[in-house]
Amino acid sequence: MKSVTTEFSLLSYLKIIISTGSITEAAAELYLSQPYLSRYIKDNEKKLGFQLLNR
Repeated sequence: MKSVTTEFSLLSYLKIIISTGSITEAAAELYLSQPYLSRYIKDNEKKLGFQLLNR
């Protein structure tokens, strides 16, 4: 079940990053630190084996 929650969080985070146009703004909207959100996305990119965001 953890996998589903993780995937839901990843998709939710990506949706907000795309809608705000910035990881920094998305982090503020999500009440997360920018370094945490960046690391979370990067870790998931490594796990999936492909880039999710064009930086």
